[in-house]
Amino acid sequence: MADRIQLRRDTAANWASVNPVLADGEIGLEQDSGQFKLGDGVTAYTALPYGGLQGPQGDVGPAPAWGTIPGVLSDQTDLQAALDAKAPKASPAFTGNASFAGAIGEGVNTLTGTTVTLDPSAGTLQQHVLTGPTTYADGLSSGQSMTLMIDDGAGALVTWPTLTWVNTGGSAPTLSLTGFTVFALWKAGTTLFGALIGDGS
Repeated sequence: MADRIQLRRDTAANWASVNPVLADGEIGLEQDSGQFKLGDGVTAYTALPYGGLQGPQGDVGPAPAWGTIPGVLSDQTDLQAALDAKAPKASPAFTGNASFAGAIGEGVNTLTGTTVTLDPSAGTLQQHVLTGPTTYADGLSSGQSMTLMIDDGAGALVTWPTLTWVNTGGSAPTLSLTGFTVFALWKAGTTLFGALIGDGS
């Protein structure tokens, strides 16, 4: 007759209540959480780190890349969802054609101050209500673009970075004193381009 090996087991609450010292290499299984701990012959149960499918948890031992994941992970889909929730979101890169069935939402950023860097990573649609003479700096990388809406009700002077205006005779447009003056800005190589979309009139 084949030998049967059974692990020492109990509920998480009972393990914590009794808090035994597991022998060196002994496994203590929590039947309700699906996790286990490995004894070292010295450390009480509650101070041991978890092992198992959910990785080590708690304040003892190194933490996994996904941190503490509560509950029982039933399959790899749950594990991937937990990893995705912890991981920083990288910007997707498309090297071919891309089709979108729905609307594309753009980030809207409100600019403040009088010395401002134009950076589409803060939002591809940006609004700025001028409060005084304002200087814009070029923060775009090649291939990036953004829409800039400027409310110049204060009649402030604007100093632009070096750029090529494509539809206003090569000169910076005059800002409207009512409503927004709207610009498209984009960068190709090292050249920043600008175009007047609307002047609020």
